[in-house]
Amino acid sequence: MEVISIRKNTFKIIGVALVILTILLAFWFSSQTGDVSIGQSDRVLLELNLVSQYDITAETPKYFRRRFLLRKGAHLVIYMIIGMGVTLTVTDKPKRVLTIVILLAAFDEFIQIFTGRGASLSDILIDLVGGAIGWFVAKFSKDNIKIFKP
Repeated sequence: MEVISIRKNTFKIIGVALVILTILLAFWFSSQTGDVSIGQSDRVLLELNLVSQYDITAETPKYFRRRFLLRKGAHLVIYMIIGMGVTLTVTDKPKRVLTIVILLAAFDEFIQIFTGRGASLSDILIDLVGGAIGWFVAKFSKDNIKIFKP
């Protein structure tokens, strides 16, 4: 019984640490100026061979579509991880998880106001969807995978 208790506590500590690191990463991305943020997106697109340097320089429609999908996809994935982490380590009640996600997402967008970028309601909604997916995946895992059961 003692081993299970230690394992659960260790898992919870590691989980909380990962949630905090993911939140800090999201806030760090939000603290970047628009030019820095776009530059980061452009480097990822180039590294993944999703666009060419020409696409970026000429600002082709392909470039704008892929940059949009990358940036919104990043919101979704980061908040999915946060939703999973909160579900597995803090609470698995969906209203509480989604309230935490919305508060973090709103603060995340608020930070952007001070960097010359604007806050976006659509980003908060994407973050909420990511958090909901994260809750669902974590709740399913918690209920059905042996590692999470005593």
